[in-house]
Amino acid sequence: MFTLLLATVSLLLTDLQNKYSAYEASPHPPAGYSVEIVYDKKSGDYTGELHAYGQRSGLLKMPPIKKCPFCFEGDFQLVRSQSDRVLFIPNSHIPHWFAASLQMQEELLQRGVEWSAKIEECVPLALTTNGCYLFELHVGSFAGQTIPHLHLRFQGGPKQGRLDQKTWEMLIPPTS
Repeated sequence: MFTLLLATVSLLLTDLQNKYSAYEASPHPPAGYSVEIVYDKKSGDYTGELHAYGQRSGLLKMPPIKKCPFCFEGDFQLVRSQSDRVLFIPNSHIPHWFAASLQMQEELLQRGVEWSAKIEECVPLALTTNGCYLFELHVGSFAGQTIPHLHLRFQGGPKQGRLDQKTWEMLIPPTS
């Protein structure tokens, strides 16, 4: 089990939030964002980057949706995306990363690191790149967010976070 360095994580998340807020306060804020967060397994340190895309006038555009497929009973869930990537999703409907509280962001990262370790028990180094786990988040349609519900996407490893059917079945046995 991994323990987060909360001071380091809090500082990183606060810095990302401040950059997002500064972008949003500008006259022509970006049309979308992506966030990359790297967890170094050896040192326990986190680093992160915020990328902004395009420009917009008005509100951040989110994909239209009638019923959210990611809302469910429980705490968090591990989901297989259409591209076979691992998504880690909180149950409560939060439209994107920057709409989540700092506490929720920290918890999502902590659980993401824990799940990465569990996945790598099944498939060693499946999600590791240069000794690190890489997580990515998209904010807004322009940045590639297709469902307006916060989800942490696992990006590391030789297949960029994609797992084969056998691995998925080890993690989440099929129901009959």
